[in-house]
Amino acid sequence: MLDEQLVNQIVADVLTQLNGQPNTARTEETTNQPLGTKHFSEKVLTADCFQNQLNGLTKITNGSKTVLTPTAKDLLRKKNIAWSIGKKQTAATVNSKPVSWKLITVTATVELKTVTDELHNWQNSLCGSVSEAVEIAVSDLCRAEATGVVVFVNETIAVACQANRNEKVRAAVVENILDVKEAIKQINVNCLCISPTGKSSFELKRIIRAFAK
Repeated sequence: MLDEQLVNQIVADVLTQLNGQPNTARTEETTNQPLGTKHFSEKVLTADCFQNQLNGLTKITNGSKTVLTPTAKDLLRKKNIAWSIGKKQTAATVNSKPVSWKLITVTATVELKTVTDELHNWQNSLCGSVSEAVEIAVSDLCRAEATGVVVFVNETIAVACQANRNEKVRAAVVENILDVKEAIKQINVNCLCISPTGKSSFELKRIIRAFAK
């Protein structure tokens, strides 16, 4: 069976012959693109196509029919570069990126429900166990489907410990906004583990806002 890298190269070479163009990604510069963003119009993008064109970028945009191969996606994730597929975007549309913060609730309280009901822009998942919460948190962070995850659970240490087994997760147990700021400073935390028990809605809101600030 052909390996993934060879398949990607074959696809790119075929398209090169069809298009009569070199095997590098075509880019389009526009005055509307914000700093750190570049538009690629190639039909298929592999990791090899970029050829050092990602330096200094934080986001790339692609045409609606562009195909990003797994190797290209892995490279973008490794370099922490976001991507979107669709029409060429202006500065306004790029800056209005979809919300990618997520709440995961294992331990529910009345105070927490008040908070989650107000956070309309946050996705909220209800889980029945620690293992399920860890699985969702790790999956969302590894797939870059969430910038940050907050897990509300009494077994905070267990969740943080299990989630941190994945190299892309930086989980920390926090109790207040000072803990959040310190976790951001020390490890650039992307997964907060909080016990909602005994905390007011006001306290929970402050912690969440400090994380997503």
